[in-house]
Amino acid sequence: MGDLIATDPQWARAAAQLSGALDAVAGDLARLPTPTLPDDLAARLDAALRTAETPHAPAAPHGPGSPVVPATGPTPAHPAGHPGGSRRP
Repeated sequence: MGDLIATDPQWARAAAQLSGALDAVAGDLARLPTPTLPDDLAARLDAALRTAETPHAPAAPHGPGSPVVPATGPTPAHPAGHPGGSRRP
């Protein structure tokens, strides 16, 4: 694609416009306030994650200094046979 941008004026114009648009979007996003998670939702998510079963690994402690265990198979967020991780019908 770099060759096309370097040699084709239409590609060069399109790349310049896209670059400018991406910069504008990045600026807009940087000005947005940092989103926050409501405390009640955070507590519910924490409770659900503490009790979630993982078929491939035992529960591990969470927090600073906790070991990181690499996934060896489908994760609870993306179980086999369920693209996107949704188990809803």
